[in-house]
Amino acid sequence: MTGIGGEKIAVAPGGVAWITDTSNDIYKRNKGSWVQMPGKARDLAIGGSIGKTKIQYKPTVFSLGMAKVAGGYEIFKYYEDTKEWKSYARGAINIAVDPFGNLWYVTEDYQVFR
Repeated sequence: MTGIGGEKIAVAPGGVAWITDTSNDIYKRNKGSWVQMPGKARDLAIGGSIGKTKIQYKPTVFSLGMAKVAGGYEIFKYYEDTKEWKSYARGAINIAVDPFGNLWYVTEDYQVFR
């Protein structure tokens, strides 16, 4: 990794890595280079390669934003078609995405949701 340092990392089912750096900027690995993505994140989670009939390699990407909200920090979902993060209208302290693209999250009072 030349030029940037990673703080958090998540890797998509097809092998594409996403990271946050120490400034909470988001980067995605693309053809041997790191490309800065929009926004800032405390954490990233990626999953969702399993479709009903085949592996699709179309990952679902979620992030924990910087704003404190009820439950923790605001959750965002990334939309590749519009290249933007949209609020998931929930708060969490930890996130994960299963192979089907479902978000799992833990709130600041340690409740687990899907």
